[in-house]
Amino acid sequence: MHPPDFQLRPSQRLLALFGVLLLISFSAILILPINAGLKFLMCMLISAYIWHICRQYALLKSKEAIVRIIRLNDGRWRLVTANGKGCIASLSGQSTITAHLSILNFRFTEKPGRQNCIIAGDSLDGKLYQYFLMTVRFQ
Repeated sequence: MHPPDFQLRPSQRLLALFGVLLLISFSAILILPINAGLKFLMCMLISAYIWHICRQYALLKSKEAIVRIIRLNDGRWRLVTANGKGCIASLSGQSTITAHLSILNFRFTEKPGRQNCIIAGDSLDGKLYQYFLMTVRFQ
């Protein structure tokens, strides 16, 4: 039997979530009792950071964005990034898995470091997200 292969796609849900976070951040900044120039600078910094997060996790356009996850027979995972590089990693216990959103924290086995991956229900086709959840939970 071949290992499960999960090809991720851009997520509308994550894009909406990050948009809401941006609006909440702007609202919080605008009510601060500081001068307008500093508020503008803070809004620009947060916008740049949210844009980076959107490219990495929602749009999958960043070079480091994980676009494919393959479960190996030994329980480890092969992660493939948008630039085509692959690496072997194990799933950390710090990961959060829910019915609508999964935040996965992978530890590389061949080199030091970690890689995060956020997967929403619409990042995978149809019932594939539920199959993914079962694969992760019962590894």
